[in-house]
Amino acid sequence: MKFICTFLFCFFVWIFSAHPVFAYDFFDDFNSGLNPQDWVVVRNWHWLNRNAPCTYMGLPTTWHTTAGELEMQISTGSCTSELLLNKERFQLSDSYIWEFDMTFVGSLNQDRNYLLFWKDEENWYDLKFLGNTIFLQRVVENHHSSLPSGSTTYPFQPDGKYHFRNEWNGTTGELRVYIDDQLVISTIEENPEITDVQVGFQASTGAITFSHVKFDNAHLHLTSALAPLDIPYYSQRDPNWSDEEYDSASDWAEHETTIEAWGCALTSAAMILQYHEIDELPDGTEITPSSLNTWLIAQPDGYVQSGNVNWLAITRLSALYHEDHPTVPTLEFSRDSFSKETVETNIQNQDPLIGQTGGHFVVIRGTTPEHELIHDPFDAANENSEDLTTPITSLRIFTPSFTDLSGILITADATVQGSFINTSENQHNNVELLQNDLSGEITESFSSFVLKPEESQYSYQLQAETDGIYEIVVYAYTSTGSVQVLKKDIVLQNGVATITINYEKNGISSVAQLETLSLPELFSFLYQIDELHASDAFDFLFRFSSLVSEELESETRARYLNALQSYLEQFTHEFSERGKRMVEEKIEGMR
Repeated sequence: MKFICTFLFCFFVWIFSAHPVFAYDFFDDFNSGLNPQDWVVVRNWHWLNRNAPCTYMGLPTTWHTTAGELEMQISTGSCTSELLLNKERFQLSDSYIWEFDMTFVGSLNQDRNYLLFWKDEENWYDLKFLGNTIFLQRVVENHHSSLPSGSTTYPFQPDGKYHFRNEWNGTTGELRVYIDDQLVISTIEENPEITDVQVGFQASTGAITFSHVKFDNAHLHLTSALAPLDIPYYSQRDPNWSDEEYDSASDWAEHETTIEAWGCALTSAAMILQYHEIDELPDGTEITPSSLNTWLIAQPDGYVQSGNVNWLAITRLSALYHEDHPTVPTLEFSRDSFSKETVETNIQNQDPLIGQTGGHFVVIRGTTPEHELIHDPFDAANENSEDLTTPITSLRIFTPSFTDLSGILITADATVQGSFINTSENQHNNVELLQNDLSGEITESFSSFVLKPEESQYSYQLQAETDGIYEIVVYAYTSTGSVQVLKKDIVLQNGVATITINYEKNGISSVAQLETLSLPELFSFLYQIDELHASDAFDFLFRFSSLVSEELESETRARYLNALQSYLEQFTHEFSERGKRMVEEKIEGMR
């Protein structure tokens, strides 16, 4: 079966895109045989007699399919044959991903090859395999040469089947070769000398007179040169919304409270959503920095801590849009440290990124060998990363997807840090920064998250330099992106506390602290950290609570707890709101 997409616009679910983003996309699993409209043999002859075809077991041989796989067998020396994808030729200024499965049938002591680029018999690049050695061959005007770092080894096994992924960046001249997702070759072709090329497969013999190879699932994804993505530009300083209050900034900001000051991440998110054709809120309002700010404020998970955009809420918004527009994918969130490779891969896939530079956020819409091309929501004159005062250090990635949007996000203020323990989940633990772009003021908070977690009980350890009561918020996202918000006051003694999160992928999750204090211990702790202020109130409540134990008959314990609740009300003015709440929760839990 094959899939073809040409010219400027296409949509396949497996591509996850509805944009005019690439020139050509082709896939063939060879289950329907070898289609002569898609594939063409350009050479099949002996070097000493070009009129004689390659042979196998004394008979002429050529490319064919067997049980849904492309196959070539040669049993005579000094013979070569190429099978090319018979489509429009492209230039080395274009970029591609050329991938397929390759089976090393029988012994490794055979010549095996595939084509990276082919122009004609005197101009081509290929990878050649002999044993466990890989050679990148470069032939220009029939002159053989090599590229830096163009050879390596890999632990192939006889009859082993491997997935090859070749990534060519026409802007940078970089070629990367992956085998089963492991990078094995990364090299630069600084001055490509051939044009009008194709991709395909190659089989050859020399002194070793036997070669047998199979290929399957051929996929060419070809894009034009990595031009900047066409992303609508929004400015956080646009007078249509610049003076609106950002989040609830009047509660936490020392200086300005406006979108103009704090709205870089918000405005970047609006640009990303518009680019992916998610252009309306659930009520039909057009997405702008203003309307998105209003929507996030109204959500239980929109902003977290002091003004940080919750990127998983952006994912949830995309899921809500998808419900009414099922052909538009949701946006699956991930986070990564900055790397040129990650940026190039996403831009090549037509997915812009959000980059963090200090506490400021920008949209990355393109890349060159020297810098990233950006939309800076605070200053439109900043068109590339070299214009920024600090480098981009981390990335927020939104990938069109129709898959699982589940996740666990934990937030706290910056005085607390934490991490998941006893889990193999891929976790991210970060101090979050947000900058006032007018005054330079920085807010800090802490977050941890795992994406696509399994249904399980997770242990999470918190640490702080000072003992006290700290509020954490757990956001549990289901596979469809809906959220359950769980707030919990945590007692940190000796600087450490552990909580358990019972996570349900499509159900009700819960949070509990692993270490618990008895009632007397709780009153002592609250008095120690000044959440219970008066010594006489502490003395009385400590002594009375010591009378309440699990050994008491249930009715007696209930009377004591009711009395303790009444005394608590009498001493309300001696407690902080948080301290009183913790005692009430403890009493309720003992009933």
